Amino acid sequence: MVGDQIVGSGSDSLLMQLEGRFDNLNRGKHPAVKRQRPDPATAGHSDEVSVSSPTPRDYYGCVSWQPCVPVGDALEDLQQKQVALQQLSTAMSPDLQVVQELMKDTYCLQRQDINEGHNALQLKQKWPFLFTSTGLDSHFTELTGVPLVQTVTQAYHRKAHSMMDFFKSSAKKFLPILAEIERAKAEVRNDTPEVIGLVMLLTTQFGEMFDGLVITKDVCHASH
Repeated sequence: MVGDQIVGSGSDSLLMQLEGRFDNLNRGKHPAVKRQRPDPATAGHSDEVSVSSPTPRDYYGCVSWQPCVPVGDALEDLQQKQVALQQLSTAMSPDLQVVQELMKDTYCLQRQDINEGHNALQLKQKWPFLFTSTGLDSHFTELTGVPLVQTVTQAYHRKAHSMMDFFKSSAKKFLPILAEIERAKAEVRNDTPEVIGLVMLLTTQFGEMFDGLVITKDVCHASH
């Protein structure tokens, strides 16, 4: 609890650590879902969806680790949508609604490439929108069943104030960060610095490296 507000059950983090530990220990023992190869004699004449091998459990809380990949004309249709996404990625102002729809439609192919071990450069070439906020949000939602941006935004508005109060009443090691947050708020005249400030406070609390989560760059102002 923080003050009189319950911010967690007290057992969620321990349970998540145990689940993560179990998955890490068993990684490699259960092969990733593989797509069943279609019969060459019927591959060109069937739109049946290939059957995925059953898995003993979900991976890291995912609800759609590897959906079935269609064959035949249905597969060709998805591949055409993939090409459309690649073309949209070169546009100056792509229609994000269209991008979201195409990313959702081609999700099974995205997972197939990821699970087959394609590296980041290959994935960026094949699925450029996976490296944008729109595409990543779409993929994460399909993978976990959780709308990423909406969930984080709601959690922030629900818990940020209580978390700030907690850090303000805690150890002195947080004081320099809190002072920097207040200085930044006065400079920009709004509360947006609290967002990145909370990340800094949390990394300090749990002994994590802030630079491992956020890339910072100096902003140079051109002289006039």
